[in-house]
Amino acid sequence: MRYKPMVDYKYNGFLLLFIVWWILPCTGQNVIGNPSIINYSKKAYKGGNQNWDIDQDERGIMYFANNNGLLTFDGVYWQTYRLPNGIALRSVMVSKNRNIYVGGQGQIGYFKPDEQGRLVYHSLNSLLSPEDNSFTDVWNICEKDNAVFSESTPRFLY
Repeated sequence: MRYKPMVDYKYNGFLLLFIVWWILPCTGQNVIGNPSIINYSKKAYKGGNQNWDIDQDERGIMYFANNNGLLTFDGVYWQTYRLPNGIALRSVMVSKNRNIYVGGQGQIGYFKPDEQGRLVYHSLNSLLSPEDNSFTDVWNICEKDNAVFSESTPRFLY
């Protein structure tokens, strides 16, 4: 009697095909067309631990609402612009008129460049009625038809 191995070649072929089919996509990814991602540490941008909101102007400058204030990044250099009393920012929005509106803990206003091009903060809290001036964090700012709206706890400000 002749010995016949109990190997099912058809089964082994399918198993090998499945393994190759499963491993082949893991060989690498094409990086052409994928954006480069650079992670910056808080040491690099000299800001707080948390960035809450981001916007970008038409020149490509990035604006970050950070726990230490407004951070700007032009692709090379970081700048930090602090608010009065070191208030943490929660939202940022670059408007059509190029003002940089920001909102934070009980504070709403905008940054505008001075004669030297350095951003200067202008608070809008004094324009609010006493009952509207009792808000906590401003979480969102948007613009519609040249009007600026902000979402805060517990109300919307216009």
